[in-house]
Amino acid sequence: MKNSTQNIVTIQDIDPEIKSVFIPGEEVLLIASQARAKPGGTLSTPNKIYVTNMRVLHKDPKLFGLKADIIDVAFKDISNVEMKRGVFSTQIH
Repeated sequence: MKNSTQNIVTIQDIDPEIKSVFIPGEEVLLIASQARAKPGGTLSTPNKIYVTNMRVLHKDPKLFGLKADIIDVAFKDISNVEMKRGVFSTQIH
């Protein structure tokens, strides 16, 4: 659980599927989860983004969490980040 005074990410906060793709020495710095009840949110399986000291990992669950796409992008491959807000959703490009 995250400590509210220090914002520490513990091993319990990290999804097992994400842990399985870690590179030796990789540490999670931030976890962001899609809102469940707001427009664009998913009630059963929200998307999550994990920012590590080496890359960004995006977990996109499918079929009510039975499957998931995990996309990882190394920091050296990121040249720009753009956020598009819509009425019912927000996208990060």
